[in-house]
Amino acid sequence: MFKIDIDTQKKLFHVTAAGFFTVEEAKECIDSFKSKVKTIDPSQYTLLINAKDQKTATPDVAQILEAAIGLYMQTPFKKRCSIVLNSAVAMQQITRLGNKELLDSFKFFESEEEALKSL
Repeated sequence: MFKIDIDTQKKLFHVTAAGFFTVEEAKECIDSFKSKVKTIDPSQYTLLINAKDQKTATPDVAQILEAAIGLYMQTPFKKRCSIVLNSAVAMQQITRLGNKELLDSFKFFESEEEALKSL
């Protein structure tokens, strides 16, 4: 499951992802992100990623996930926040794919409520 909501009042670009992804679904996620980010001025928005229920990706999906992480970091959002994943293995995979740049670019929260309070 993948969904993007844009809250123009709160200036929030909210990405939700959960479960396992096929290669096709992962590519659709990137396409959706690219098309929706074109509708806003990202420098005015906070990116909030809630993928806490995302599962560990297969190697072919992990390559696409790495590209998505790069896209999240290259897009000039005002702030970047993410919810810590429930699966420690999936969280390690994300951290490895995004390396130190990911850790430096995102602020991590235990819950979505906590992240929203920080805005």
